[in-house]
Amino acid sequence: MSSTRTRRRVAAAGLAGLAVFAAGCRGGGEDPADGGGGEGDIATDVGVTSDACPEAVNPDNGCIYLGTLSDLTVGPFAPAGPVIVAGQEAFWNRVNEDGGIGGYDINVTEYVRDNQYNPQVANQVYQEIKPDILALAQTLGSPPPRPSWRTSRPRTSSRPRPAGPRCTCSRTRSSSPVRPTAPRP
Repeated sequence: MSSTRTRRRVAAAGLAGLAVFAAGCRGGGEDPADGGGGEGDIATDVGVTSDACPEAVNPDNGCIYLGTLSDLTVGPFAPAGPVIVAGQEAFWNRVNEDGGIGGYDINVTEYVRDNQYNPQVANQVYQEIKPDILALAQTLGSPPPRPSWRTSRPRTSSRPRPAGPRCTCSRTRSSSPVRPTAPRP
């Protein structure tokens, strides 16, 4: 299977999961603590507003803001990052054109940030957008930080060797010592 095909399938699966998540944000109870303001309304909070999204498809809908942290310029995922972001935008545009979700359009373009394949940058840009988004629609790239035990342990070039005879003969694979044989006449 080609890598492009694999990327498309991974992107589609991720977007489908996000759609299920976003649909779960819909309130349905009378109690505002259930996420609804009554009559099936969604309670507005961080990342959810009753105002229309910028460049809204449905000007009467509210707006749900989702963030994206992706390798857009640097790192092994940089070639795929912009393509996945564009696919995600196309998916949510289609959802919005079909009326949105529960009277809300989804905005995934306002809070797209490049994490530059760096965990510290990813944390920094996330902290910048965190107060304004409901959730992250995508995180791509950023290597995990090195565990402290890898950097604190001294490296040694000489390791103790096990005691006892070692076989360096390439003819045998057994662990028993090789016994020399007398030459044949």
